[in-house]
Amino acid sequence: MILECVYPGSAKVTQVSWFKERASQKISVAVANSIYGVYIDERYKERVELANVSSSSSDMSLRFHRTSVADTGYYYCSVHTFPDGIWEKTIKVINSEEFEVTMEPLYHILAELEQNVTFSCQYTLGDKVKQVTWEKIREGQMDIMGLCNLSEGKYYGANYKQRLTLHCSNPMNSSTVVIQEVSVADEGLYRCYFDGITGNQTFLISLTIHKETRHPLLISLIAGGAGLLLILILISVTVYLQKRKRKRKKEMLQSKCKFSTQRPPDNSYGRPVYPNTKRKTRVPASTQKEDIYMNCPEFSRKPKTRT
Repeated sequence: MILECVYPGSAKVTQVSWFKERASQKISVAVANSIYGVYIDERYKERVELANVSSSSSDMSLRFHRTSVADTGYYYCSVHTFPDGIWEKTIKVINSEEFEVTMEPLYHILAELEQNVTFSCQYTLGDKVKQVTWEKIREGQMDIMGLCNLSEGKYYGANYKQRLTLHCSNPMNSSTVVIQEVSVADEGLYRCYFDGITGNQTFLISLTIHKETRHPLLISLIAGGAGLLLILILISVTVYLQKRKRKRKKEMLQSKCKFSTQRPPDNSYGRPVYPNTKRKTRVPASTQKEDIYMNCPEFSRKPKTRT
């Protein structure tokens, strides 16, 4: 069993202390000091260790070996930092046999990454509520997100203090929480628990994160790439059509030049005269009409360099 405790801040961690609540008192489980090292209480030696004892790590999780029913209850991870002070997280460990979720969620929510998500629940038993607790259900444990107590007011869990907004009505027969900028780690089951004077009531809510959401910057890059590709295609088509037009024009000119060179040349003897035929009178040169042709040079794409 691992009790997760990850310090979210950037201040220097000087000491980490783990406590367990027993008979309304906190007993020491383990202490890790940046100068004096790691201390494990005699009652937990050989069964407990810190997952990471590096002074530069923000992971202060506690790992248990050979757990038993006696290990259930509330645990407190107290992180001493400089200059920000003490940061504390509360974890509730329950018996795995009691942890099985048999009831159906009140409703399901499908959310996008970095979206704000709102959960709501309504107490229906009718009597007065002493406390409303919101919890995130995890494997073998529950993380307290926040609670509203009739006499002590609001409390926020360490992992949700910076991004959770908790609302409780007066009287406390309904409650709403808003989780800001959800991530994949927020996916799972949540529990809304009403502690009434004459009875308790529990509601489950399921959250699923849609993981294929694209970042706006990525969408802009894709759109820009598509636009650039379209421009390149248009340029390529234009160049191709211009080359084709020049080629056809050149072929037409060459064909015209070839036609002009195939005309039979005139000679001084005129047309031959055959028997029983009349010789046609030669048309004077002044009235004779002839087409005049010229030899067309071969066209080159590259102009000749003058010397």
